[in-house]
Amino acid sequence: MSTCRGCGGTFDASRDEHDFAECEREACSCTEEGDTYGCRLHDPYKPSDAVRFVNIYLHDRAYGGPEEGGWWYDVGELLESHAVPSSEAEALAAAKEQEFSNEGRRPVSSVLSEGIYIVRIDERPGRNYPARRPRYE
Repeated sequence: MSTCRGCGGTFDASRDEHDFAECEREACSCTEEGDTYGCRLHDPYKPSDAVRFVNIYLHDRAYGGPEEGGWWYDVGELLESHAVPSSEAEALAAAKEQEFSNEGRRPVSSVLSEGIYIVRIDERPGRNYPARRPRYE
């Protein structure tokens, strides 16, 4: 077991778990489900200046629910993630933008949309978003 430097709570670093019984949410950005992605205290992945990730997503909107006349939220499915030297990231991203063209695709605001492709250069491997379905509050 390890102790959270932010809140003093305990978590098992080998399994990426965090005990939220003692944790104040402001101390870290982990979720109650134990998702440590992007948490500066608990995420085992440490970005490097030498490596970038070219991540390709299929971005769309999903229906959230009927509250207040209906609401929608953004979703992204990770299609590809490529680790490359930082100096090559721009060139690969440009090539992937050509490969994953949005020509002829409807915008995500259209009810007939099937999503659009987004190519991003990030410091970490991509993943589907959101990590969990949002709730209306």
